[in-house]
Amino acid sequence: MNSQVPPILWFLFWVCLSVGVLGFGFFMAIIIHRGHMKTLEILRFYAEKGIEPPPAVVEMLTRQGDNEAARHGRDIATKAGNFMGMLVAATVAGAIAWWRLGAGGPQWLVYFFAVSSVFFGLRSIWYLITNLTASVR
Repeated sequence: MNSQVPPILWFLFWVCLSVGVLGFGFFMAIIIHRGHMKTLEILRFYAEKGIEPPPAVVEMLTRQGDNEAARHGRDIATKAGNFMGMLVAATVAGAIAWWRLGAGGPQWLVYFFAVSSVFFGLRSIWYLITNLTASVR
C-alpha cells in the first residue's frame, strides 16, 4: 500500500478546517451579539415606560463583562491564544524545514524555517510559562 495521501483528502482536510474555524468565529459573534441585544432589550423596556432604570440594574448592565474576574479571564484567554498560535507556527515552520531538508532546494530556506521554528517554539513556551505562573486575582 502506498503511504502517499491522495490530493483530494488534503483538499478536503483544508476545506473542513477552514469551514470549522470560520464557523466557530461566526458562532462566537452570534453569542456576543445576543448578549448585547439582551442588554438593549432591558434598556428599551425602561425607555418605553419612560422611567429611569434602578441604579442596581444600570450598574449590572455597565459592569457586565467588565469586572475584575472577566478581565483576568480575558488576559488568560489572550495568553492561551498566543501560546496556541505560536505553537502552531512553530510546528508549521518545523514541518516546512523538515520537508525542504529532505526535498533539497536552497539551503537558506531550510535555515530560515528552522530558525523560525525555534523562535516560535521558544515564544510559545514563554506564553505557557507566563500563563501558568499568572497570579489568581
